[in-house]
Amino acid sequence: FRELAEKLNGAGYAVAAVGGKCDFASGDRMTKGLSHAVNLCGSFSLVETAALLERAALLITGDSGILHLAFGVGTGTLSLFGPGNEIKWAPRGRMHQTISGNIDCRPCTKFGDIPACRRNIECMLLIDPAKVFKKAIELLER
Repeated sequence: FRELAEKLNGAGYAVAAVGGKCDFASGDRMTKGLSHAVNLCGSFSLVETAALLERAALLITGDSGILHLAFGVGTGTLSLFGPGNEIKWAPRGRMHQTISGNIDCRPCTKFGDIPACRRNIECMLLIDPAKVFKKAIELLER
């Protein structure tokens, strides 16, 4: 996410990290030192986060509740899927795209349970930030 934030910031896009208080350190690593980036993790209630997302051009996230919150308020999403099954769980439509790290053992979730990974979440590590950046720009230009 840091590399992606740098690329988006370099292309002139402002970046905001959103999440709960427990996400603050990750948000800080993602945004620290970037000219047009802010860490808002832990700053807003769920309702306030929904209002923020409604005004955002795009949310880039993993398979998460906030993905569906953004979809619910009409914000475009680019969701990154590792162990989850994007065919089952990802939003649908022109403004909602997914990228996954293709590996033979994914998706490994069965009925919502994620088993312990024996491959060090390789499916997430295979997602190329340059590919995510390219897809994000495509969505932002729509």
